[in-house]
Amino acid sequence: MRALEALELDSDADFDAVKAAWRRLAKANHPDVRPGDADAAVRGAARVAPQLKHVPSAWSGAVLVCGKCSKKIDGGFGKKGRTPLAKVLRKILGLKKGRKAPLGVVETRCLGVCPRGAVALIDGRDPHRWLVVPQGADVAELAARLAPQPDAR
Repeated sequence: MRALEALELDSDADFDAVKAAWRRLAKANHPDVRPGDADAAVRGAARVAPQLKHVPSAWSGAVLVCGKCSKKIDGGFGKKGRTPLAKVLRKILGLKKGRKAPLGVVETRCLGVCPRGAVALIDGRDPHRWLVVPQGADVAELAARLAPQPDAR
């Protein structure tokens, strides 16, 4: 209902009316139409999506771990070789859960690499170099490489 109000439409508006109102609003607030108005695009987006808010986080970076790879090798890490890589990394690095941690370790669905007998991993601070961690590898060495850097402020 909020989007329809922003588009100045009734709740019984059909698809074509919504599409036309959206285009009208987009054209009216497009930065190319208003070259001197730097806030035109922001103002247009704020009318349609006012519910967006910023949430503070202590993360200095994020590590993405392929959940599909972890599942294929039944965890593959830890003392018994059955613990997922993401969980082992969090434990070794002593990270808190959620946004209070200095580094986010996030297990994704699939990164699309699927190496045999290993887990794909991306360090968000160096995203152009993906890592392939073999099953049973020394995770302490990997954790030292991924450890959050002290804040240089």
